Amino acid sequence: MTSVNNNMTSRRNLVLREIKRQILWAWTDPKSYRMSVGAIHALRTAFECYMNIIMTDCAIMAAHGKRKTITDRDIAFHQYIKPFYLPRY
Repeated sequence: MTSVNNNMTSRRNLVLREIKRQILWAWTDPKSYRMSVGAIHALRTAFECYMNIIMTDCAIMAAHGKRKTITDRDIAFHQYIKPFYLPRY
């Protein structure tokens, strides 16, 4: 059980590092700036909120299709209709 928890933690950290890297590369030279712990925490919170919205919308789409499993079609459809509506915050 401990190895599973360690694996999940390392995956979360890897995803967070990748997001941080992409944001820094999109806006600045990544070697010239650093992010504080508070900024990383805010980034993680915003990312989790965004993913929660996406997964909730996809679960609603799956329920509408009388399914219990979210498929890649649901996520692709969500990305397709995303510009046409404002998310519920």
